Amino acid sequence: MSLRKNTVTTLGIPSSMMKSEMYGFRSEFPSLFLFGGSSEVKMINLTPHEVKIFDDQNNIIATFPPSGQVARVSVKRQKVGEVNGIPIYANKFGEVQNLPPPQPDTVYIVSILVLQACPQRSDLVAPDTTPAGAIRDEQGKIIGVRGFQVIRS
Repeated sequence: MSLRKNTVTTLGIPSSMMKSEMYGFRSEFPSLFLFGGSSEVKMINLTPHEVKIFDDQNNIIATFPPSGQVARVSVKRQKVGEVNGIPIYANKFGEVQNLPPPQPDTVYIVSILVLQACPQRSDLVAPDTTPAGAIRDEQGKIIGVRGFQVIRS
């Protein structure tokens, strides 16, 4: 697998791996997980943060710099109370903004909020920031992840 480090990072997948099933795993998202249709899939980071992927030995195996375009979910918030002088807000999430339409052989890296707002989109992934997926520094700050996550209904 080749890896190019630019604003749009491309992962080259051998054509022998482009199957409807691979290693017994059936994908509900064939264009995403099985990379059908082309030997290269573009991964475009639509978050404002650099995304680093670590392997099991804590080596960085891929880096996805921000593309400069940020997909977000609009939010309306209303103050609903206070606890010990600290405000409490109710947030109502709205429309997704700045998300490009699906493109052939392209996967977009987005926030978990955008991913949750678009369950019908099989071309979206979010960094896996779950306890098992997040890599943290000594202060507890997330510095990378072990992979991406998707939403399945």
